[in-house]
Amino acid sequence: MKKLITLFLISNVIFFLNLRSQNATFDSLENLLQKNKIKNKNRVILLNKIANKLFRIDKKKLLKYVKEAEEISKKIDFQEGEAESFYILGKYNYFTSNYDKAIEYYKKSIELNKILENKTRISACFNNIGIIFNNKGDYERAIEFYKKSLNIDKEIGDEKGVSMSFNNIGLIYWRHSNYKKALKYYQKSLKIREKLKDKNGISRCLNNIGLIYNSQKNHEKALECFEKSLKMKDKINDKDGYALCLNNIALIYQTQKKYKKALEYYKKSLKINEEINNKKGIAMCFNNIALSYYDKEENEKSMEYHYKSLRIKEKLDDKNGISTSYFNIGVIYCDKNNYKKSLNFILKSLKISKELGHLDEQRKIHRYLANIYSKIKNYKKAFENYKVFKNLNDSIFNEKNVKEMTGLEYKYKHEKEKEIIKIEQEKKNTIYSKEIKHQKTVRNFFIIGMILTIIMVLLIFYSFLEKRKANRILFEQKKKITEMNTELNQTNEELNTTLETIKEQKEKITENNEELNQMNEELNTTLETINEQKEKIEESNYELNATLLTVNKQKEKIEESHKQIRNSINYASRIQNAIMPNLDLFEDNFLDYFIMFKPRDVVSGDFYWAKKINEFFIFVAADCTGHGVPGAFVSMLGISLLNEIVMKEKIIKPNEVLDLLRDEIKNSFKTKGKKIGTKDGMDLAMCVINTKTNELQFSGANNPLYLIRNKELIEFKGDKQPIGAYRKEKKFTNQIIKFKKNDLFYVFSDGYIDQFGGEKGRKFMKKKFKKLILKIQNKNMKEQRQILNEVFENWKGDLKQIDDTLVIGVKI
Repeated sequence: MKKLITLFLISNVIFFLNLRSQNATFDSLENLLQKNKIKNKNRVILLNKIANKLFRIDKKKLLKYVKEAEEISKKIDFQEGEAESFYILGKYNYFTSNYDKAIEYYKKSIELNKILENKTRISACFNNIGIIFNNKGDYERAIEFYKKSLNIDKEIGDEKGVSMSFNNIGLIYWRHSNYKKALKYYQKSLKIREKLKDKNGISRCLNNIGLIYNSQKNHEKALECFEKSLKMKDKINDKDGYALCLNNIALIYQTQKKYKKALEYYKKSLKINEEINNKKGIAMCFNNIALSYYDKEENEKSMEYHYKSLRIKEKLDDKNGISTSYFNIGVIYCDKNNYKKSLNFILKSLKISKELGHLDEQRKIHRYLANIYSKIKNYKKAFENYKVFKNLNDSIFNEKNVKEMTGLEYKYKHEKEKEIIKIEQEKKNTIYSKEIKHQKTVRNFFIIGMILTIIMVLLIFYSFLEKRKANRILFEQKKKITEMNTELNQTNEELNTTLETIKEQKEKITENNEELNQMNEELNTTLETINEQKEKIEESNYELNATLLTVNKQKEKIEESHKQIRNSINYASRIQNAIMPNLDLFEDNFLDYFIMFKPRDVVSGDFYWAKKINEFFIFVAADCTGHGVPGAFVSMLGISLLNEIVMKEKIIKPNEVLDLLRDEIKNSFKTKGKKIGTKDGMDLAMCVINTKTNELQFSGANNPLYLIRNKELIEFKGDKQPIGAYRKEKKFTNQIIKFKKNDLFYVFSDGYIDQFGGEKGRKFMKKKFKKLILKIQNKNMKEQRQILNEVFENWKGDLKQIDDTLVIGVKI
């Protein structure tokens, strides 16, 4: 199947949001916020700055900060802060795919920024609204808003903004399969980004140019662009962009039929998109994983992933993505010869593609419709669709377009080389200018030096004349100083009078000090009383410390006893694990298998056992009476007896093994001086596989065996009696099953089925367990074990595990 290349763009627009960098580091801003608790303009500015830095770190925290900034701005009538909060909320709602809400906030931000005459932020809002309409498939309105943004950026000389608008307009032309115009706009954008040394912007442009090359089937050049973009995204830690580049590289490998490598890259991209909750990216990855499975002829898996992708796209109202999923699902139905369903889906896809004006997608859909109508022998419609396909194909891939695009590439390279030569020449001119300037500077310094020497001689002569004049002035000033001394003596007498006044005030201060000393004595008396109370408190503390010491000693004894008990149980657990079989036995004898073993306590009353004797492979799942230490002792007895019966006695027929095991268990309890009760013993399921005859023998004590074949579950019930004393004791029965390739067998204890949980705190029950196994039968055994474990833990919730749990699954 030929893929719809438009898959590249499902999450590409995430790159074009106008994210402004901040000077302060995140940590320093957080510290400033902690210090500034006052609800003023400074706090609003800090809250908005931190919120802007949290987009790839913590979106919940971001929302909390920006909401607080909005509330404070309204209270103190701070329009700049409110406008910025609306802008950030617009970005937040875009990232969470709430497009209508995002547009509402951007428009609020535009209204306030018009009042504030903040053209930079108005342009950013127009750009981001354009991106949203682009995602919704309304390209006419998207172009309208991109051009509004472009005009403002040109007016204010914002080169980065101009580059972004060129890039986004190129994206619209790409969607309409006008690759020549798209490449022209991308190269305009790249030229500006390289001038600004903007790594993020260069990476974005390379990614989009790679898409053009891929559309023209020049996969080598496309891969080169994507890998360059990927390295840049990794350096600047842009997770959204990194995930998209991984996806685009995977599509190239898929085109080259390197499906294993393609799936590896898709899954890496999916993991990152799930981490950052990028729903568009998740839908894109599901869609492309589905295409890989289709190419590998795994149609069921492919259909499963296509429907996963479609459900997300429908929630996001992503028309372009919905159209892609309809087409891909229709192709699979055609392969299944279900032409009615196939036509239904593909015609839906065509309708949306026509609404969106996607010529390349229409071309591919008409070609496929011609194929389907030909298969159902409606040759008239087949011919009509083939004619439409041919016309579209000629218009998109004609030789003139390809040559013009190649010419654009060489033109861009030539201009770039001219620019490099120009810069080099400018550097040489600058160096020459500096040398001329240096020579002029040396000459000027020499001239200035001569002038300064002449000036210094003139200054010395002038200084001599001024000195004679100053001497005359000094003589006159001496007379004036004598007169001033007389006046100072008179002032001195007045100061003595003032000193006597100060002395009288000092005596009054002395009297005040005596009163203060008396008050100090009273304070000392109070302090003595406080010290006596302090001594009494210290005596009480001493007694309390003695009591605490005694309590601590008792605590240490209890902890030591507890430690010894815990160590003993842990040692018992190691012994139990040591006597259980090596899992290599299962690895060597089954295509796929799993063992889900979850003891309730450190040691378990459930156990599994396995042996290989010639062509016979024997495995057992057992549930002993009780759990914890008592159950563990019974389990170790069971393992020991099974080893003796099978390995020494050479008995391998399951019902005979169970009969003899029951006798030995009863004898063991009698030997210990205890009469065995009806509750002592174990429930058990035993299987013996003959690899030569392709037969499985089964015998069970209360426990069944489940077989899944052709999506149907068949239950083989065990005998209604335990391995132990029972009032209606009888011989165990032996059941023989002819198995086939890909049969699945399951044996288990009752721990899973009996676990309480869910909303009403009820048992899980056998019916629900059967449904769960049927639901997950198509997964590999490792995935089945993981799902069983997750369902068990979710069902249990906050409740305690009531019993040991064991489930064994094997695939023949």
